[in-house]
Formats: sequence, C-alpha cells, structure tokens
Amino acid sequence: MELKPNTQLQEGVYTIIKTLGSGGFGITYLAESGSKRLCIKEFFPGDYYTRCENGTDARVISERFSKDMKRYRTKFRKEALNIARFNVDNI
Repeated sequence: MELKPNTQLQEGVYTIIKTLGSGGFGITYLAESGSKRLCIKEFFPGDYYTRCENGTDARVISERFSKDMKRYRTKFRKEALNIARFNVDNI
C-alpha cells in the first residue's frame, strides 16, 4: 500500500516521485521539495497497517497490535532523530 506518485505531503511541501523500496516496517520514497530531491521513509509495517480512505494516512489494522506498534514507532522515530544529527549534505 505505497503512496502513489504525485502524492502531496505536509500540505504540498513534499511530492512523492516514486517508491524506492520497502521492508518489514517501512517504505522509502524518492520525493521532491521545491528544487530539491530527497528520500522520505514512512513507518508502515504492512502486515499491521492499512491506508485510510484519503490514501495518505495509515492506521493499525487491529487494536490488539497497537501496543507493539507504538513501541516500534518509537524505535523508528529514535532512528530518524539519530540520523538527523549527522551533518552531511546528502542526509
């Protein structure tokens, strides 16, 4: 359930160009913001999440998975915050 090309995120700040890959807990996209191209990694564990009717939001399939998904989302967010500390042009 990947985001489709030309999907607008953050009220048009980012536009999805294409999917680069997916794994157990996420989907990575090539996107653009203005003249910059960048990657966006979405927390989307496909076995546990589904897309909402609007095509962009996601929700857990069953409340019985909610506790585990909160823990995994916290780990995902921690990884993103750690990566954000790098001072490298391409990250």
